[in-house]
Amino acid sequence: MIITNKRFTRALIVLAAMFLISMELPYSDKALIQYIIPVIRISTVTLYLAGIIPLIGAIWSYKEIVKSNRFKASRLMIFIVLFFMVSPFVMRNINIIKAPIYYFSSGVRTIEIKDSNIGMTFGGDEELLHIELELKSYGNNLDGIRIAVILSDSLGEYVESNYFLIDKVFRLHKTQSLSISEDIPVDFIDEHATVNNFYSDLHYDDYKIVLMDDEGQMMLSRNDGY
Repeated sequence: MIITNKRFTRALIVLAAMFLISMELPYSDKALIQYIIPVIRISTVTLYLAGIIPLIGAIWSYKEIVKSNRFKASRLMIFIVLFFMVSPFVMRNINIIKAPIYYFSSGVRTIEIKDSNIGMTFGGDEELLHIELELKSYGNNLDGIRIAVILSDSLGEYVESNYFLIDKVFRLHKTQSLSISEDIPVDFIDEHATVNNFYSDLHYDDYKIVLMDDEGQMMLSRNDGY
């Protein structure tokens, strides 16, 4: 049995590249591959093609690792270890690469939006925009943080204002994670004519989250459909 180190090394390099292009970029909810191959929407059909290249690269790497004869294990065992142990572990911990970017920033730019979600709910007779955020601070204590959500211009045609400011003021301690869940009333221009379109488009359209403090603000685009 001949062990081919070049084939094994080449497979590891390609596999590492697939992990990197699948990692969410700093200050974004998209990975690099999603900018290269964006989501395609045709009427009510949404196509997520960005995952094809990393999948092809991972399968190719797996085949090259097997052919390299580096490990005295069956193809099935190598497959299980690579796709069910190594890959999940790397994807869970790869975000450590982004940490220095937040550490060496200042103000609200030291905050990472780990997750976000917006949707509609009801409270009494009111229709409410439900906002969920998970934030992580990498800097020093931050006081007086205000948060707003700006809906897309197309959704703004349905409502009196597409700018929704959360009334509360938040504080983040150093290295603290904070979960936020808030509801804000929505005033429709013509409720009966537009509410159904608003509900259906809300899930797919981009929106912006604005983080503000006394030093300035940061505006980040998000999309719950990715």
